[in-house]
Amino acid sequence: MIAASVFANWPETNHASAVKMSALGRLEPLLLGASLLAACSASDTSGAGTTAAICAPIAPTECPEPAPHYPDVAPIFEARCTSCHTGVGDAPWSLDDYPHVADWASFIRDELLRCSMPPPDSGVIMRPEERDLVLAWVRCGYPE
Repeated sequence: MIAASVFANWPETNHASAVKMSALGRLEPLLLGASLLAACSASDTSGAGTTAAICAPIAPTECPEPAPHYPDVAPIFEARCTSCHTGVGDAPWSLDDYPHVADWASFIRDELLRCSMPPPDSGVIMRPEERDLVLAWVRCGYPE
């Protein structure tokens, strides 16, 4: 009710204006929340910055036409996954070629939908359109 109290004390403000401003005052928290959400969910288009998009993927229900093939998603795996998924250490499964990626397709789908890969604390940002393309590729049966 900040707006109502401010405008109610102005001499040129009448009662009707104060009532309108009171209604606006009830919207202030919503407007502030929407502004913060928009600012905090802005994504880095390069995928290399520190601003992360809100992760809220939706599993595709059908395969798009034309269906994505491995050459369409391979650069995403290379840029977002293979720095960790080399076949050794904490990420023992390699994601550097089609047979390896195809073997893990259902797991990859689940992890992408949970937004747990790439790990949020890894510093690796997967853009929403990249996540959607990989999910579509898996939905289409991960064509080579």
